[in-house]
Formats: sequence, structure tokens, C-alpha cells
Amino acid sequence: MESLKSTEPSNLRLPLSKVLQKINRRMNAGAPYSEILDFVFEAFKVIIPFDRMTVALLSEDESQMQAHWVQSSATIRNLKRDFAAPVSESLRQILRTGKPRIIGNLVDYLKNHPDSESTRLVIKDGLRSSLTYPLYADSKPTGVVIFSSFRAEAYNHSHAAVFSELAQELGIVIEHGKLRQFFAANTAKDRLTAMIVHDLRSPASVIHGYLSLFYDEPWYKQLPQKSKDTFSVLQRNVDAILGLLTDLAEANQLNSGQMPITPQLVNLKNFLNQAQMEAEVLAHRKGIGLEMVMAPNLPVLAYFDPARIKQVLGNLLTNAVKFSQAGSEITLTVSATPGQIEFAVSDQGPGIPCEEMPNLFQPFGKTSVKPTANEPSTGLGLTIAKNLVERHGGEIGVESKVHEGSRFHFWLPLDPPLIRQQLGTTN
Repeated sequence: MESLKSTEPSNLRLPLSKVLQKINRRMNAGAPYSEILDFVFEAFKVIIPFDRMTVALLSEDESQMQAHWVQSSATIRNLKRDFAAPVSESLRQILRTGKPRIIGNLVDYLKNHPDSESTRLVIKDGLRSSLTYPLYADSKPTGVVIFSSFRAEAYNHSHAAVFSELAQELGIVIEHGKLRQFFAANTAKDRLTAMIVHDLRSPASVIHGYLSLFYDEPWYKQLPQKSKDTFSVLQRNVDAILGLLTDLAEANQLNSGQMPITPQLVNLKNFLNQAQMEAEVLAHRKGIGLEMVMAPNLPVLAYFDPARIKQVLGNLLTNAVKFSQAGSEITLTVSATPGQIEFAVSDQGPGIPCEEMPNLFQPFGKTSVKPTANEPSTGLGLTIAKNLVERHGGEIGVESKVHEGSRFHFWLPLDPPLIRQQLGTTN
């Protein structure tokens, strides 16, 4: 193979530029990054002296470097893909300074660094010199690309400028490939979750239906109380399963962007009266009072998705009922300020410890506070509420004191043109 020692780097600018353009075209076309790297290996080995090209990436804790892609003009017998080793000080120096490293004689290097297992393995594969470049994404080190040759002293500093532009491009290619893999994995996960929820909901609904029918049967009414209590336990647990499946399905739709937001003009008073009526059923069943306070300056019309905001209010009111004792009061307050409308649900429950507040609004985030009647809680309701409020352009929050209760509140923008812009609608 011809060495670049006899070739001016400037003579390589044109072929280098053409290859970089082809790399970009493949990347924009959605080609897998392993396919792009295979192209790089074949395109560059005729103009740059290397016999093996290795892409090694840092682990999440940056303690190890692992070979994620290896291509060679000869059979790879020793240092193969997935080989991992602790990050050496010399590699840390490369990542820290951004400067490439040239090893002219790997055999001599191993004598001075006898603990380098990777060097030992590449020597067994016949390699004798290497040029290592750092890879970055968003200015953060992600790994290295190593060009190796069967000849000793194959590289000098004139090669560094030529390789640097390629190394920058490879950093973009690899990060692009990692993102594509991440989104592909997330899409597969969302589909699997949707399938599992669908398959579990059907048998759970059948069990729920049969249990509901039993309560009207003459034989059920003749059962001893202990047996009836057993049915009640079964009913409560099936209800919990169906509630969890519903929340999982909604959270999955939100994460995948499949839950549409359909804003429209809403008669605010009618909307709030309906929400209050539905919440009163739950509250009165538990002996809890529910009061709604509407500010006199509320507008007649508001602009939001009534089904989704009703879901948000339902989650907050249901939680307030779950964590309140019989005889206590829950208050739904609705007020207006310039440009926005605020909803607040206050209870007289046990309150939430300060150190546990960060758990709220997180998927499956729960606190040590337990529902007062052992009601089921999935830990997804507040996550869903937060997502829906933020998609409307608003914010949600909470204040709470132990033994004094909690106040969950959220606001929505009132200006229809602004909301339409935030929601990406033109209605």
C-alpha cells in the first residue's frame, strides 16, 4: 500500500471531500451507521495507509472502552468486536486534549506498557503501528477511532490533518446511528407495551364482568360474609389491574406521540359543573365533602381539549379523594389572571414529606403516603396529567405540608391564537 509520506496532504483534499459528501448522502438517506463505516473503510484504504479500522466507544460511566465496530483487510483473530478494557491514561489524554496519538511501533509500545491487553491482541493480528483520534458528540467525548497498519512507522504528523476531518465526520455518523437505534428501540418498546396491554385487558375485563354479575345472583346473597369479603378483594384487585392497564396505555400513547390534543372553544362553567358532578360521586361515596369555588372574573369561553383537561382534573380530584379521610373537605378552585386560567385542587390529607416531593410527576413515582381506604394507585396519573398540561402550553405544580394537606394546581393559557401556535394548530 502506498504511504502518505510521499503524498502531499493537499493532494488528498479533493478525494477526501468527495467521500465526505457520499457519507453525508448515505447518512441522510437513513443508512445504518455500520454500513456507512464499511463504506468509509473501502473508500479510504486506497488513499490512506491503514489495514484495520476500529471504532471504540466509552461506557456510560466512562470507565471502559469497547470495540463496537472493527473492519480489516485481513482475518481478525484476536481483538474482535465487543472487546472491552478499562480506559488507559493515554486514551484519557487523547479524549481530554482532543489530540491524536501516533504509535509508530506497537511492539516497542507493548514493552513500555506491558499491561495493555488491546496492544497485545492487535500485535497478534499482525498490526505494527496505529493512529488514534478522539470522537465527540455535542463537544463531549464518546470514544475513539483507530487506524492501524501492518507496517511499522506508517504514520507521521502530516497524516493527522487529513485524518482529523474524517474523524469529525465519523463522530457525527456514529452519534446519528446511536440516535436511530435509540428511537428504533423506543418504537419497538412502545409497540410491545401496546400489545401486552391489549392482551391483558381482555381477560381482566372478562373477570371484572363475571364478578359484577355475581353480586345480583341469589346464591351470592346467601354466602357467608367471609366469602363475600373474598369476592370484594378479587373485585378490588381486578379494578386495580384495569386501572393500571388504562394508565399504561395512555402513558404509552403520550410517549409515542399518538395521543392527539384537539383544542376547541369550551363553555367553562358547563365544563366545570360536569367535572364537579363526576367528582362528587367519588367523594360522597367516601364521606368526603367537595366544594367548587369559581372566581367571578372567569371568562365564559376557554380554549383547550375538554376531554384531556377533564382527565387532568379527574386525576387530581381522584388522588385527593384517595388520600383524604372521611369527614374532610376537598376544594376545587378556578381563577383567572391576565392571559391564563388556573385550576387548584386542595385537600386536608396527610400531606407529602418534603424529601419525597421529587417523586411526584415521575413515571411510577410514589411516596410513603398511602390511600386511606387501600385504593389502588399506579403512580402514572400525575405523569399523564403533567404531559397533558404541558402539551397545552401550561404548567403544573404542587405545594404540600405534612399533616396539613396538599394543593395541586395547574394553569392553561387563555389566548386562543397563542394556544393554537403552541399546539401547532390553525383552527
